[in-house]
Amino acid sequence: MAKLGAVVDDWMKNSNVQISAVQCWTSLEENLGVVPCTVMSMMSDSLLSSACEVDVCGVMGMQRVTTGIGDTERAARLEQ
Repeated sequence: MAKLGAVVDDWMKNSNVQISAVQCWTSLEENLGVVPCTVMSMMSDSLLSSACEVDVCGVMGMQRVTTGIGDTERAARLEQ
């Protein structure tokens, strides 16, 4: 699991990617023998939003919250 975390972290930094959707169930478990839930949680804790492949809308929502879309000034502009 640590190797997966290091590879994904390096890839995201080198590619300037801030969100990800990972095909986790059951592909990574079957092919690599790891369940990436902990890695994805740690990424989200580091403000690198990540979700399972079926939750792309969820990860986009996480990123919006992370980048401050909930800020009242921005929210007022969106309401107009």
